[in-house]
Parts: sequence; structure tokens; C-alpha cells
Amino acid sequence: MNIAVIGTFWLTENFINAIKITDGAKYYAQFSRSMERAEAFAEKHGGAKCFDDLYKMAEDKNIDTVYIASPNMTHYEYTKLFISAGKNVFCEKPITVTPAEHNELCALADKMGVIYAEAMMNYHLPQLDAIKNKLAVSGDVVSARIDFSQRSSKLERVKKGETISTFDKNSCGGALMDLGVYCVYLAAALFGEPSKISASAHFWESGADIADSVILTYDKFDAVLTFTKLAESSARSEIICREGTVSIEQPAQLRGVGYKDAQGNFDYIHRTLTPVECMACELSDFISYKSDENKKSYLEARKTASLVSEIMYEVRKIIGYDISSCSLK
Repeated sequence: MNIAVIGTFWLTENFINAIKITDGAKYYAQFSRSMERAEAFAEKHGGAKCFDDLYKMAEDKNIDTVYIASPNMTHYEYTKLFISAGKNVFCEKPITVTPAEHNELCALADKMGVIYAEAMMNYHLPQLDAIKNKLAVSGDVVSARIDFSQRSSKLERVKKGETISTFDKNSCGGALMDLGVYCVYLAAALFGEPSKISASAHFWESGADIADSVILTYDKFDAVLTFTKLAESSARSEIICREGTVSIEQPAQLRGVGYKDAQGNFDYIHRTLTPVECMACELSDFISYKSDENKKSYLEARKTASLVSEIMYEVRKIIGYDISSCSLK
């Protein structure tokens, strides 16, 4: 795959490094609204063709895949442009702002014969399979608590009045779309569709949510999700079963996944991967989706993405986060 990258920050830097260690992937093009920034970023990472015009990039026939890591509110527009141009699209979380947008783009991708998937780290990691294997032999789930509380490195800049997309309602930023999506994804991947959703949130001055609690109700247990961008948590996430407990230090990269059996014996069940290794896992899966042999995995991933989008949409309705007036300046 000749991959074009949209975005010039630490996440796309990790993704480019993941491209370099992934078979079948090549860093081919770089986009930034500033050509000077695109060229400096591309040169730093080994060189790539540079663009500051998305439409010209969409016309480049040598690009077959686009990785989108732009603000949330641009995901639908950018994805539609590149899918319509016959490009595969690997889009950062959240894949779209609304389920309707996701459904439309999935149908368009099928029509154009291209792959369209969400770059969601925890869904593509081997640790997720290790967790599923432990849950399969641990009896009924009694309770689940999934927390992603992380003090933002940009918090001080925001306090001084700087506009940062992940704190900005106009960009559809906030704790749910930035951190909570990882918690929702983990619950959806492990437990499926909940029968009931409850939620509450506190908001930043910009109108974006900043600290949230979500309860997903299942047949025999509740999954309680908590997340905030204001402070760091010292608690591990836990999935408590009758015969054992899975614990997770951090849900996005599934760091520090451990298991305590009914006798109290604890051990780690999978090594923690580096951020670049995590992104290489998701990119490898994305590349594999082009094969007919992995069609089932591709459709399962898309089904999970749809479910997560529906849950996120419902949570936003419950907490009163109306995005109908949101638009990038």
C-alpha cells in the first residue's frame, strides 16, 4: 500500500514509524495545510511526496490508501473525498461523528470496492484475544469497570485560552470522543450491545465534555466507564468474573493486562507493546482486510465500529452534547 498521511503531530509520527515496520506498507505522501510544514515533516521521516491541497492529493493515482488523523469534524468530509476517488481509508477514532455518516461511508466504500476502517488500537491488539481467552474460562462476568483518566498534556495551554481541537466543541472534541471511545470500544468488543445506556458528564468552558461516567447495562452485569482529561487515575480497569479477574492498566494500548484467579494468584497475561508496535498491529489488520480470506474479520471490525458509533451517539444525547451547530472555523 502506498499510504498518504494527513496530520503532522506525534500520533502521525508514530503511524509513519509503524508503516516502516509493517510488510506491504509504504509511506508515500504527506498532507498539511502548510506546504512548508508538510515538507519538513516528510523530510524528518525519510521523505514523501507533499501536498497542501486535499483535492490534488485525491487525484494522485499512485496513492491507494489514506490515513486520516485530522480533527473529528473533518473525518466524514475527508473520508468521502478519498473513498470517492477510489482510495482505501484508515481513519482515526472516532471514525465519524454520527452513525448515519458511518453507514453512508460504508455503503460508498462497498460501491467503490475499497477498504474503510477505523484506526482503533485496542481492537487490533493481541492482548484483546488474551483477555477474551481468560474471560471464556472465568465464569460469568459479575462487574466491569473501565477507566481512562489521563491529564492532558495540553491542559495548561487550554487554561490560558488557546483553542485545542480535543477540548473544542466546534471540532467535536471532549473526553468522550478523545478518551471515552477507547472504553466504549473495549466494552463493545468484549460484551457486545448493551440493553440500556446511562450517562452523565461535566463540561469545559468551550462546551465540550471534560469528565464523564457511562453505565452500559447487560443481562447479568453493568459495565461502568469513567474518563476525564483533567487528571490521572491510579486505579486499574477490571473485569470481575466468578472465577477470576482481568485487570488492565490502560485501555487504549491495553497496557499491563493481568489476571488474578479465584485463589488469588496474579500474573500478566501478555507483554505491553510500544505505541509504534500497537499501530503496526492495527495497520497489519487493515492491510489484511484487502484479502478475501479476511473478509469476515473486516466485516466484524466494521460491525463493532458501527455499534460503538451508536453507543457514542446515544451517550451524547443523554449528556446533552448537541453537535448540530458544530463546524470547524
